Amino acid sequence: ASYSKSLEHNPNFSHTYHGIGNVYETNRIYDKALENFFKTVQLDPLAADTYFNIGTVYQQMKQHENAVIYLRKSAEISESSGAYINLGVSLKALGLVNEAIDSYYKAVAKNPLPQAFGNLASALHEIGRDKEAVEVARKGVQLDGNYAHGYNILGTLLRPSKGTGGTTSEAKKAYEIALILAPTFVDATLNLAGLLVEEDEFDNALRVVRAARRLNDEDPRLFMEYFNLKRRVADWSHWDLNLRELSKMLRRQMEISPKLSLQPFQAETYPISVELCRDIAAHFSKQAAKRSVHMLETMLGEGGKFDISEQQVWDASRRIKIGYVSSDFKQHPLSYLIQNLFLFHDKSRFEIFCYATSPNDGSVYRKKISEECEHFLEVFTLADVELAAQINSHRINVLVDLNGFTAGGKNEVFHMNAAPVQILPGVSYFGTMGGDAIDSYVSDRRGTPPEIACTQGHGEQCLYREKMLYMPHSYQLNDHKQSHYPIIESGPLPRPQIQASHPLHNSSVVYVNFNSYQKIEPALFRAWQDIIDNVDGSVLWLLQYPPEGERRLRAQWAKRGLANERLITSPLTDARTNLLRMGAADLHLDTLLFNGHTTTTDSLWAGVPVLTTPGIRHASRVAASSSSLFHHVPHMSVPTLEEYVQQAIALGRRRSKLDELKAKVRSQRLESPLFDTQRWVVNFELGLKLVWETFLAQKDEATGSKGARKVRSHIVLSS
Repeated sequence: ASYSKSLEHNPNFSHTYHGIGNVYETNRIYDKALENFFKTVQLDPLAADTYFNIGTVYQQMKQHENAVIYLRKSAEISESSGAYINLGVSLKALGLVNEAIDSYYKAVAKNPLPQAFGNLASALHEIGRDKEAVEVARKGVQLDGNYAHGYNILGTLLRPSKGTGGTTSEAKKAYEIALILAPTFVDATLNLAGLLVEEDEFDNALRVVRAARRLNDEDPRLFMEYFNLKRRVADWSHWDLNLRELSKMLRRQMEISPKLSLQPFQAETYPISVELCRDIAAHFSKQAAKRSVHMLETMLGEGGKFDISEQQVWDASRRIKIGYVSSDFKQHPLSYLIQNLFLFHDKSRFEIFCYATSPNDGSVYRKKISEECEHFLEVFTLADVELAAQINSHRINVLVDLNGFTAGGKNEVFHMNAAPVQILPGVSYFGTMGGDAIDSYVSDRRGTPPEIACTQGHGEQCLYREKMLYMPHSYQLNDHKQSHYPIIESGPLPRPQIQASHPLHNSSVVYVNFNSYQKIEPALFRAWQDIIDNVDGSVLWLLQYPPEGERRLRAQWAKRGLANERLITSPLTDARTNLLRMGAADLHLDTLLFNGHTTTTDSLWAGVPVLTTPGIRHASRVAASSSSLFHHVPHMSVPTLEEYVQQAIALGRRRSKLDELKAKVRSQRLESPLFDTQRWVVNFELGLKLVWETFLAQKDEATGSKGARKVRSHIVLSS
């Protein structure tokens, strides 16, 4: 009423419109708020506070490109710390991290507010400037000892895994202070739990999350982490109930929020429906596509796209330019598998670029790949749009995503379509990306059957948006023949020499599985118990990780009435020792929903046959794909869990048959396509050539002067 009277008295009084706008903004009536704020700046073009409010309204509407315009205007007029802080927030949301850092530094210079230091430290961390970020974060908490967000950021930067010189105790203390200051601070809870997991304190991590859920049982992130940690330690209490709630929670989130509490990578390993996995990937892809549009328009203007027309003017005498983007050129399972890919590439036909999006960790893998890749580029300090621009400037023909939805993935970069053709190998990610950024998914017919890949059409049963590039043998690349050839000659370790919780007797039938406990489901563990119960003298051999999980498995084992010494565990060890001891087993019993991937390959290289039951999704078909490349090793892939148990029992009772299967696997290792790295690279190069030629053949249907990216055909490579 007072504002109405004010307008009656003076309809051109800008402060009145500003006040009305504030009321509407407080009540989240954003269109009316903007209407009144715009009237304010029409009357007073230098109203810095109103430009600031316009910017914050656009931030709440997730329209960060508009927010940047008005927050920048506010900062130019007022040079206030608050304007620079909020400008940095929107720039960072658009992927313009370096510009956000500049804005935060201006905020700090104008008025050293704790929030400015916290946001600056977070942005510096995002592009790998962690030591600088630590100094900034420390200044923030020194300035205000009650700033929980600052302690949370400091805790993350001090984790030993960040390489900043911090210790576990320092990081833990910072997180604990954050939670004392703000007991319901979910990010700090999850970060503290993650730190405890890094230190193998799984039960303590579970206690932290349980305590947080007692204070706040509404946040889905806490429930997701609670279920995740329970899986890690083989706590299957309320299993079915938890799964139903998890699926409902995710469906509700997809309806109302751009963010989900479960990453697509995790979803592919969870016992939820394949349709839900596909929809989660599509949800993440949709959000990544939106962010990429904002970033491109900020750099190139409205409707901005990268020019890929030059790559389409093709001279067959030129080398095809291949770009690999990865955060895993470091001590990581992926680098363990692909370390010789770049050595074996035919550099007379292909020009290879590697874009490393993580800092140099000094590992042997980083050194080897950086030396053998023709153009190895350290790009971890670049914002996404800057990385995409660099890729485009190199005129890459085929861009290879070596992350997918795994940690460090650059999904926004691929949605910017900086290269004409973009592909995703199954060796780096085992599911669909759910959108239009990736043209082809590299798999094989057993790993991703045509009926799931929808090579014959589309429908509700289709789990992949991408076209298939089918390798002739296996999608999986590995380096065992080069890295672990001596295993062939030395043979396995004698059983008495193996470090284990109980002796491995030569007379025992040894069933092995060296996957982590999170891959074991209740029904599968019961099946393993059935096998042991029905094969005299048999034992089940698992990893001793984590100890909290072993304790729970042994409790289940005892309930079944099985002798404790028939469940044998061994600690984690290096890759060579793991292969040597694994060869002492008789039969690898695969996990079902999430197969052993590298673990399956390790078993076969160690000379141990693998028994598996393939499911629908790719992650559950890896072992069937790998095992199929060994001839005359029948019945290692069976359709049901019941047949899996029957086959394991039958083999355990016929030791001579089991020995025969082992001998067949061992005799074929050097000739099997599974371990022929050079052959795999040659076939992959043929696939790269064909996918590029397919694109060129179809480009006449592309629209727009800058060209369009589209591969519309499946490609099947023959052996």
